Amino acid sequence: MFRVRAFLVLAVAALLVAVLVGGTETTSTLTVAPGDSLQEAVDAAPLGAVILLAAGEWHERLDITKPLTLRGAGETATILYLVQGEDVAIHVGSSDQDDGLVVLEGLEIRTGEAMCDGPESAGIRVVDTARARIVGCTVLGEKLRGAWHGVAVAGSAEAEIADCVVAQLLVGIGIVGEAEAVITGSAFSECALAVGASGASRVSLECCVAEGRNPEPSTFVQVHDTAQASISDCTFSSVTYGILAASSAEARADDVTGTAVLCAVALNESARAWIRDCELTGEFTGIHLGDAVRAEILACCVSNGRIGVALEGSAEALIADCELCGNETFGVALSECYSLYGEFTGWVSGRDNRIPGPGEEDGNREGAFCPETLHFLTDTAGGQLDLRQQDE
Repeated sequence: MFRVRAFLVLAVAALLVAVLVGGTETTSTLTVAPGDSLQEAVDAAPLGAVILLAAGEWHERLDITKPLTLRGAGETATILYLVQGEDVAIHVGSSDQDDGLVVLEGLEIRTGEAMCDGPESAGIRVVDTARARIVGCTVLGEKLRGAWHGVAVAGSAEAEIADCVVAQLLVGIGIVGEAEAVITGSAFSECALAVGASGASRVSLECCVAEGRNPEPSTFVQVHDTAQASISDCTFSSVTYGILAASSAEARADDVTGTAVLCAVALNESARAWIRDCELTGEFTGIHLGDAVRAEILACCVSNGRIGVALEGSAEALIADCELCGNETFGVALSECYSLYGEFTGWVSGRDNRIPGPGEEDGNREGAFCPETLHFLTDTAGGQLDLRQQDE
């Protein structure tokens, strides 16, 4: 009898716990129709609510500082316009909740009809310590008119951006300060700069596609200051520069394919880069290393430009297991071979590269490398050219 009573007590207690836990997990769902105020719906929504937007248009600024989900009916169905006189369509600020995640889904945001000045203007802005997940959204400018950014992530904010389309803006996605962004499966079209990171920010891109504005200047990814960028399984085309890094920024590119009008990868000042398993073409230079940059270039194919890999200043590079072929001049060249401005005073090391010369299959038309002292780049044992002491 004691065992039966004990079992019943435990069963009732478990049932009570289940009911209580189930009650706390209940999500409130609200539906907002065109003509209703989005801001009023957000203000009235409980924490963690899901706000469903029917197909239609809204012309108002929206400020969100609590965890919730704003879910539209999809591209061209639920449309939010940046209002004239405002600098943002959706502003996501810090929440007092530890799990204060704001989710934006299935929305189209149009900024092209508003005339916005200043680098802080954006279709979506995530600031301070806010956390946002932006999924399946479209953010549009109109021939670079409208907001400065499609999505701006600033302060110490964090943003996940997935399966989005960003087009015709000065900056598609900008990350500044100490903010972090993870961008996956997204497409950029006709932006002057698809993704930019500065300050001490961090950005990761995976499975993204960018189409530039040729003949107008454009860049896929640009990192400055001490910002860090990781780019994998991405493709770019019709851009002036593919990946551009300067100051003390760092860039990692893995399995990236791209064609650029000037340079597929350009590093300047004290930037660092790790470039692996990439297929790159720059109509002038595939990879350009200048100033005091340091780079590792491994298992890449750099072809069909004017120069495969060009080195200037006191740059340092490791080049191994690459194919540098079909270029108009050289597969690898130091600055004295193509520039009137200064001599190379850096360091080059490498091994096991395929760099064919004139007359060979896919040969570089003027020579495999310049100067000939770089011949070790094709040897299995490898070697190095160290001219750094000449700069002391």
